[in-house]
Amino acid sequence: AAHAGQHVVLATGTASGKSLAYQLPALSRVLADRGRRGQRGATVLYLAPTKALAQDQLAGIAGLGLDVRVTTHDGDSGRDQRDWARDHAEYVLTNP
Repeated sequence: AAHAGQHVVLATGTASGKSLAYQLPALSRVLADRGRRGQRGATVLYLAPTKALAQDQLAGIAGLGLDVRVTTHDGDSGRDQRDWARDHAEYVLTNP
């Protein structure tokens, strides 16, 4: 349902795979919308309630081994990281 763009509510226990339920449709779109030369197409903005959760999700996405340009953008991000996120990132994790 999430892959089809429908609204989804997913409620399960800790470490049950909830993250994959929204990451896979988002990552699939990022990879499918790239241009011929790998130009950025779709961009995902993930809002986490805490910086720690954003960092945890970053590690999980990086651990999938996909060719996706992923980064965090928060109060601890330096100027270079912010510039790179704006110009190149396809999956940006941040917190309010």
